[in-house]
Amino acid sequence: MFIEIKPLPTYTKNWYITTSYIPEHLQPASVYIVKKAISFSKYMYNQTVFLNINCINLKYMKFLNKKYKNKDKATNVLSFPADTIPANVSCTRILGDVFICTNFLRREVDKANFNSHFLHMVLHGTLHLLGYDHETQQDAVIMQNIEKKVLFSFNLSDPYETKKNHINL
Repeated sequence: MFIEIKPLPTYTKNWYITTSYIPEHLQPASVYIVKKAISFSKYMYNQTVFLNINCINLKYMKFLNKKYKNKDKATNVLSFPADTIPANVSCTRILGDVFICTNFLRREVDKANFNSHFLHMVLHGTLHLLGYDHETQQDAVIMQNIEKKVLFSFNLSDPYETKKNHINL
């Protein structure tokens, strides 16, 4: 898989993106994709931004999903926003944590598509931290369009192309 990383405009003042247990070959692209996602939020311009991306196992993902979402099953990605400051206030932004279950991702796609699916989940989780969701059809379309634009800038295909009209409500 070829991932093309295009220049990123200076958008925020400082980036503080920590990664835990992310596959080493995906760390630079993961950090970059977070930056691209943040650039879709007009309120993040010239802010200091903190965000954590964590890869976890199935057992821990199931625990988090049950404890915080009341769902007794594992999932591919969970996001936990930390920033409760109104979006239009200019200050340091602590966006929160994205948890990705690599074991779950490996079940969802074949080996050849793991990297692109992983990056899609980093992007998806980050967009949730920025306030995007897919609770309604309209919100899902907006979020999916942003995902497609960002992934396209990485030379990655549309993750919804094979799932025609996929909107996960």
